[in-house]
Amino acid sequence: MPDSTKKINIDYIKSNFFRVFHVDGLGVQITPNLDIQIISWSERASIPKRVVFEINREDGESSFVKEEFEDRGSIVREVDASLTVTPEIAHQFIERLQEVLEELKAISNKKDTEEASEDTKPEDNS
Repeated sequence: MPDSTKKINIDYIKSNFFRVFHVDGLGVQITPNLDIQIISWSERASIPKRVVFEINREDGESSFVKEEFEDRGSIVREVDASLTVTPEIAHQFIERLQEVLEELKAISNKKDTEEASEDTKPEDNS
């Protein structure tokens, strides 16, 4: 009986625009074309608008003038990327993400069990 399967190779190659993002949050919405848009952001403190230093003309020492410090007074959500996917791709992503979460749970449970068994072992007082 002939083999009814065939193997194919798929290589992943980074594009010139490849980047790694730290994601603090995600926003999800439906596009006008009925796809799903996912935006990612990282949160940070705002960058100061102005920082003032006084410089001593005699010795060149400087000191920060706190009273003249200006900032936005807010947290900044810097949007790093926007992904647009079809509902089918979103379902595949959800399924794979669920699988990964289950793997993480199993690893965490195994680690907790190993740590607990280490805690209950009698000490070697030889």
